Amino acid sequence: MSENRIRRFARISVIAVCLGLPLGSATASPLNLNCATRDRQVLMLLEQRANGASHQAMTDALNTMMDARITCHEGRVLDALSIYDGIAQGFAGHSPEFGQRP
Repeated sequence: MSENRIRRFARISVIAVCLGLPLGSATASPLNLNCATRDRQVLMLLEQRANGASHQAMTDALNTMMDARITCHEGRVLDALSIYDGIAQGFAGHSPEFGQRP
């Protein structure tokens, strides 16, 4: 799969998630900001490593990111941050394994 297709897939995934977020909240808690910041960092890491990663590795990482987002939305921020860390470590170490729910 070409790098452009992987990047397009990642961007579409992010847009889909953003459109699904509730718009009624005018303020975000600091804990949700931690999740959002870490999400952005991991997404940028995935974009940087997209050229050398397989389609399956990218799909697994994006699915795991969705799990982290859901976990954060449920209020389990530390668990979500741990999942994000697992994704980042998987790509940093070129490992096919990604963070799972603790």
